[in-house]
Amino acid sequence: MLMAVVAALNYLVDPGAIYIHASADSQPFVEALVRSPYGLWWPDNSFQDRQIKKALSQTAHGECIVIGSSRAMQMGSARTDRLFGDICGSIVNLAVSSGGIEDDITLTHMAVEGGHPRKVILSIDPWTFAFGLNSRWSYYASDYEAAARDIGIVAVAPVSADAGADALANKLRNLFSLEYTMRSVLQLAADVRFGAGRFAARQAFAVDPLIGGPYPVLLPDGSLIYSAAYIAAASGPYASDRIEPFSKAEAFHDPRAIAALQALLVWLKSRGTEPILLLTPFRSSNPPPQGGRNAQAIVSAEAIARRLGSQLRIRIIGTYDARAAHCAPSQFYDYMHANTPCLALLR
Repeated sequence: MLMAVVAALNYLVDPGAIYIHASADSQPFVEALVRSPYGLWWPDNSFQDRQIKKALSQTAHGECIVIGSSRAMQMGSARTDRLFGDICGSIVNLAVSSGGIEDDITLTHMAVEGGHPRKVILSIDPWTFAFGLNSRWSYYASDYEAAARDIGIVAVAPVSADAGADALANKLRNLFSLEYTMRSVLQLAADVRFGAGRFAARQAFAVDPLIGGPYPVLLPDGSLIYSAAYIAAASGPYASDRIEPFSKAEAFHDPRAIAALQALLVWLKSRGTEPILLLTPFRSSNPPPQGGRNAQAIVSAEAIARRLGSQLRIRIIGTYDARAAHCAPSQFYDYMHANTPCLALLR
């Protein structure tokens, strides 16, 4: 009986949005988002960002589109600390958490086909030049395959033959997980506090992006303001800052991924859209060990990006080097995520 109650709790509350909530319709949320004056509250474990950004690519149109990972999610024009105002009259931010090259290809293609932006700002990370570093992009695997065909990229198989069975088995085991049950209890309490529920389009008030509010805020352009709790936890002496390898993959900078990004850039230019490459800094107060995998990936990725920019005559903004960008250690939430005062310095 107890196990049945636990399974039912985890299935119905679903804090990770992997059961019934995985198919929740995000279109009404996005339609309310683009009409909102200050954005919408985006509580943890509500709509997945790939759901929102796919719908946003088909709903909102701007002069510029920002594509990339969470390192680029603060960039937008609907902010008090507006970024790239000298480059873009308006911005739609389609960056997603742990965004990789599959996300870049898919969301860029959808945005260009749907809205014909004048510019696409592609935020390049050290892990951009590698396929298959995570499976989150499989949410729109069919869109990725269609985009790759249209652009002329040899698509990497999105899933293995056993992936579906493995995913189902993991979901069943997860129903009885103690950790997931604890998350469900906390999420249920948060849902009660939130009132209308985490999938509701609830209007946010004006939030200082350096202080935050009770929940993260998605602004009408798709850019993100972190919650006050996240910002507070990220401040201080950085004692909790963890520097982990970007991936368990042994090899970065797969020649196929470099060729795919080059094909995407060429395709953008052929469509009359200007591509811009963006390099956002890593905090230098606590750098990775000299010669470590992260350090090697950072140095070589910037070199690859600059080589592509030179070859294709594409503008590059920023650098991975915080000191060269004149960003202070205090202008970061953690090792990988700069705040807007740092991002505003990028040229």
